[in-house]
Amino acid sequence: MFDILKKIGLEDTDAKIYLSLLQLGPSTATEISRKAGISRTLSYHALEKLGWLGLVNRASGKRKKLQFFVEHPKNLVQFVKDKKNVWEG
Repeated sequence: MFDILKKIGLEDTDAKIYLSLLQLGPSTATEISRKAGISRTLSYHALEKLGWLGLVNRASGKRKKLQFFVEHPKNLVQFVKDKKNVWEG
């Protein structure tokens, strides 16, 4: 799956964060960064980018901790379609 995410245009860090979040389910940035083996600061940047791409969202979780979650897989398909449209532009 990592290779597929790379082929559709995600950078290494973004792909690691996305896959970690898929495995964990709704999680904090700290949990995600540990799972991905990436610094927490870098994970926030990747989560923000994935949010802009429509692949990840966030919500306040227990005790108001910010939690991130993967959007519906149709958003990943839409991301690929959008990328294709840009290439064919």
